[in-house]
Amino acid sequence: MDPETAKLILTLQWQDLEQVKMTSKGKGRETDVLLDANLAIQLQQQELERAGYQIADRRMAESIHRAVLDDGASVVILASEENQAANDHSLAYQLATPTERAACDRHLAVQLNLRSLQNTPQPSSLTLNDENISWYSAVNNRDDNCERQRLKNGQS
Repeated sequence: MDPETAKLILTLQWQDLEQVKMTSKGKGRETDVLLDANLAIQLQQQELERAGYQIADRRMAESIHRAVLDDGASVVILASEENQAANDHSLAYQLATPTERAACDRHLAVQLNLRSLQNTPQPSSLTLNDENISWYSAVNNRDDNCERQRLKNGQS
């Protein structure tokens, strides 16, 4: 059954239930345990609520299915490109000299800690020392050695 038909049927059943509730009001005494009719109304209401959830769940599942069909090829291509980049990086790392590996490791550490560094207060002194250069380099995502040389040469 298509979703629109199911929704229409559910709406009509809710309307029927509301009519039954309106016609049964005032019957029976207040102190009575739930009458069979009232119990039936409550059970029908619970069943209609469950049916509404099932329709909504089905709609969501169909939407996800359409998204997977529409975007699946793009996701596969992007995942493949990401895997290739990771493999290239791994190969480059294996072929690198120890000095290049150390620089790569430092760069990765800076990338991973950049957010926490940006939330720390700036160094208290403005003197040109290794601590301040490292902080400035990390916050601005630059290599320490390049930054140290640039600052010593008076470039900004």
